Amino acid sequence: MCGLAQQMPEIQAVITQPETGQASVVNREPNGPGPSDSVRETPVIHYYLRIPQPASRYAEIEMVLETRGRDTIELALPVWTPGSYMIREFARNVDRFVATDAQNGVPLACNKCRKNAWHITTGGANRIRVTYRVYASEFSVRTSYIDQAQAVIVGSSVFMWVEGQQSVPHQLHVELPGEWKQVSTALAPSHSKEGVFAYRAANYDELVDCPLQLGN
Repeated sequence: MCGLAQQMPEIQAVITQPETGQASVVNREPNGPGPSDSVRETPVIHYYLRIPQPASRYAEIEMVLETRGRDTIELALPVWTPGSYMIREFARNVDRFVATDAQNGVPLACNKCRKNAWHITTGGANRIRVTYRVYASEFSVRTSYIDQAQAVIVGSSVFMWVEGQQSVPHQLHVELPGEWKQVSTALAPSHSKEGVFAYRAANYDELVDCPLQLGN
């Protein structure tokens, strides 16, 4: 019996901190300590997708992530899209990239270090907030597209990955504009509230492998 117990997989529990809304995944052994023991917590990367003015064709992205004590963080957009092996230049559609300390809003130094990557100096912050815009005007199965009636979001063209944290859980929050009421995606639904649809992904690959369609 003990031998079988040792081979049983770990159990994952998702905890949401009431003070901040921050979620983390806790791995624990069966019959072992509960989530309140904060055993081996795995941070969750949060993405917020907003399209305040669909006619502008811009998607606004906000990311909130933990630095894990690192002095620098690197974010990047893929140069690929699932199912296609052609090199893509998604980063050319990105502007207004800004990084701040998530606790106090203090701006953090950041710069574009490669054609598809941005380097952030954390300044000792435990959690950082990153915001940027993506212009989406090309209607195809490989790119994102926004107009006044709908938005089709291909994740690899919009959501940046965090270098070294691609395998942690990712949480997506979609805020719909105006009269839009529906979101269609294969992502697993999470805790939604009025006007905001929430979804979860086990890792970055799962996040970008599930396109979204927004509208009515």
